Amino acid sequence: MFDTRKVKFDGLAGELVLPPKKKKPMLQWARSPFICAFRAGWRRISLCSVHIFYGTKDPNDPTRVAEIGDVAGMLAKRNLDRQDTADGEPDNVVLLGDFNVFHQEGDKTMAALERHQFFIPEKIRKLVRNKCYDQIAFHDPRGRLRPTTKAGVFDFVGSVFRDEDSQDYMKEMKRLVPRLYQRSGDHKKLYRQWRTFQISDHCPLWIELQIDFASNYLAVRSGRRKARRNRKIDTTNAGPVIRRLGRLHAEN
Repeated sequence: MFDTRKVKFDGLAGELVLPPKKKKPMLQWARSPFICAFRAGWRRISLCSVHIFYGTKDPNDPTRVAEIGDVAGMLAKRNLDRQDTADGEPDNVVLLGDFNVFHQEGDKTMAALERHQFFIPEKIRKLVRNKCYDQIAFHDPRGRLRPTTKAGVFDFVGSVFRDEDSQDYMKEMKRLVPRLYQRSGDHKKLYRQWRTFQISDHCPLWIELQIDFASNYLAVRSGRRKARRNRKIDTTNAGPVIRRLGRLHAEN
């Protein structure tokens, strides 16, 4: 979903599929990533949403590391190949979603992203949360994705399915999960678990990007015009030409 007052869909939408390798089909991702392109202000951005394979509790589960490497590698290669084209393809790619990353430093999962020139903005890296499964990563060869000072975590339970609303949902919980409700000795604890199945067991990350560079553009253009006006005409070698034209005029 997107706010049409702020963002315009720019024609690219689909799922990523690994192409055959040496004419042999590749093992596809557990969940096909979605990719869409949008335009906002002066920026065209491709957003690719992933939900990477979880597997085992090993932070460096090899299947998970391979999936991250494959999707990051495909997007990075495509983006680098398109840098010199002028057909409207984006030169900014944002890879985001549930990577099942356990630690931001030292894990092979993060190394798989960074190996393909994806980076996590500092504002996302420094968020104070005890989980880092979800990430927002940029592939930005020209340095055009410029975050502002704003980023954060949207804790939706402050607005819906709030702790203080638990009694309002008890009847619904009893109807939907009767066995769990009957076995639970702590209905409030059950409610906190149950509500994650109604919306999500993850809190969404967000980051704000600069999209208006009109002032910078106008300043540069104005500076160039001023430089042209102030540039002195070089007449060092103009004398002979003028004299020659003068003689021609006299002869005619």
